[in-house]
Amino acid sequence: MKKRICMFVGITITLCTAVYAFTDAQTAHDRDGEIGVEIAEDATNFVEAEIETEAAEILLKEAESPTEGTANEPQRKIDLLLAGRETSKESFVTEDAFQNLAQTMRGALPEADFYKRVSKTAVFMSKYCRDSEERAYFSSLLAQGRDFKTVSQIYQFWLTTNEDIGIIEKIYDMVYYGEEIANSAADAIFEEAFNELTDNKCGALTREQIENYITQGVSVDDIRNANLLCRQGVKTIEEILDEYAATKDWNAVVSDISKEKIDAENTQLLFEAVYLARVKNTSINDAVSEMTENGISETWETWNDTCTRSALKALKQNDLWRAKITEGTETIIKSAEENGISRENVIDLLNKGVSEIEILDAVDEIAAEETSRR
Repeated sequence: MKKRICMFVGITITLCTAVYAFTDAQTAHDRDGEIGVEIAEDATNFVEAEIETEAAEILLKEAESPTEGTANEPQRKIDLLLAGRETSKESFVTEDAFQNLAQTMRGALPEADFYKRVSKTAVFMSKYCRDSEERAYFSSLLAQGRDFKTVSQIYQFWLTTNEDIGIIEKIYDMVYYGEEIANSAADAIFEEAFNELTDNKCGALTREQIENYITQGVSVDDIRNANLLCRQGVKTIEEILDEYAATKDWNAVVSDISKEKIDAENTQLLFEAVYLARVKNTSINDAVSEMTENGISETWETWNDTCTRSALKALKQNDLWRAKITEGTETIIKSAEENGISRENVIDLLNKGVSEIEILDAVDEIAAEETSRR
């Protein structure tokens, strides 16, 4: 591999690296492959996570209505609790790729580790995989036994490029040797592999070029920003830095590349928005507006929280998620009958495709509500 390294004013720069000038907000949007919103280590905490569904909210409203206490109350409750089922069934956790991955994990991991790993994977996919094809590809890499953290690190790097998703696997095969890659070195390592695989098409700076740019008032951070933009395949790093050196206006440079009229209030917010737009598959202007209104850290924290809750909510309703599935149909029927749901009703629900986990969740909600009334 061809390395491009220079020294200037005591700073070592690996050219075309992705150190990415995120400053304090870096931890908020989780570029290290770890889940941004902390999830408890104990699998039981995952199962017990308080993630309220729309159907449960409907139930709480209905419980205060004048109709409660009627003879058909248990049936009404279970109907309400399952009302949101069709939407949840559309979740990616029901897609074949994720199901196959989860089954592979279940066979290879102890139960507690399985719940922890499958939840972590689901949250990452909820946050970074933007469509079913991306989710299927990410799932397939893990199902083949590749290291989760390394794949997730490379995936986040790939989001800053304009390359086909298949380059993730190629980078992985070039850089992974069975040991975890430190976050501080990861982007530089991935960048070197990326440049080799793409024949340096994004450009490469010499030492003399960097020194020349700095004499023109271009900072190290500016070079990093240009490096990020050049990966999108529109302009080389030299072309981007030449434009910036002439204008000293990153809004203008990004506008020229993205074909959007950008007006971010500062450079940090601008480049945070550039990455957020890639993650959320939205326009840079939308990302700028969101971060301007809510703040950089707050925007990433909200995104982390939303994705985490969405993924855990979907998993909670999926057969692969909870160990209660092992309790068997008769146990489910007994529990349902104790809470006013008939055997015939349970069997009818099962025949209609309602999963055992969903019925158990509904029954648990009913039992909890009845207990709170006493």
